[in-house]
Amino acid sequence: MSVEPALWEAFREDRDELAALRAARAGGMPERCLDCKEFLRPQRESLAEYPGTVRHKGLGRCFTCYERNRKKERTVA
Repeated sequence: MSVEPALWEAFREDRDELAALRAARAGGMPERCLDCKEFLRPQRESLAEYPGTVRHKGLGRCFTCYERNRKKERTVA
């Protein structure tokens, strides 16, 4: 199957989000945060063990982005 490069690029964010959600459902963890694109580390691991990473919170997001989205959802509802 062949896909136009422009169309493939247009749906890049959707593909990234889907991959992260699949990893989360499978009990795994995505490599990068969906929002800020920082590298993630497991919640209970220290920064010393995973330098240059941010803590994973859930739904493919780091702690900061997860909380920011949660607050947005509360104000919209």
